[in-house]
Amino acid sequence: MPFFCSVFCVLCFVFCVLYFVFCVLCFVFCILCFVFFVLYSVLCVSENLSSGARLPTHLGALWYGEQELWTGWREVCFYWKYLLYFRQDITDEEDSVVSMGYLNTEKWGENMRVKRIVANIGTKEIAAAKTFYQDVLGLDILMDHGWIATYGSQDVMTIQLSFASEGGGGTPVPDLSIEVDDIETVLKDMKGAGFRIEYGPVDEPWGVRRFFVRDPYGKLVNILAHLSHD
Repeated sequence: MPFFCSVFCVLCFVFCVLYFVFCVLCFVFCILCFVFFVLYSVLCVSENLSSGARLPTHLGALWYGEQELWTGWREVCFYWKYLLYFRQDITDEEDSVVSMGYLNTEKWGENMRVKRIVANIGTKEIAAAKTFYQDVLGLDILMDHGWIATYGSQDVMTIQLSFASEGGGGTPVPDLSIEVDDIETVLKDMKGAGFRIEYGPVDEPWGVRRFFVRDPYGKLVNILAHLSHD
């Protein structure tokens, strides 16, 4: 009996030693993971400092089609970029913006302004634009390189981009909106040139008179004029 007790004690001792070794290895693994995390984050911060990249930071808002583990590391890294590169004292307003996947910082756009916005329509039939955009709407040909023709005006105009869930009044969202000074003349000329009117003309409750027409490329164009308040 004492022999078996001795064997049992030896086995227990061996088990404890193995368990201790296992715990030490786990601890070392955790330390290595932490070191890797810190080094990777520092590299990412250095990259951000050198490139000035403006990246979304919400954890879970980024997905690049890569492996989930790698994506998770990148998300954490991007969040560290924001904390370390921009500032530590994140306000409640900024934190709410970060939580939506965007950075709100006054640094961006301070030294630049948008000079113009150009709509690009992909087509192989570039010449087909002339009747609609030059002959009817009166736009000048500003540039023609053969593979691209640009119609426009030298008048100073307001730069605008609209994002809409519908075109208003239950209509589809138009591809382009063009404001004119004489909508009745444009409407008559569009009909005379054979372009199909898809909506209107109608006076809308938000203060414009407009109609929708298809251009030669099938784009839905919103032709409008603001109603006078006389």
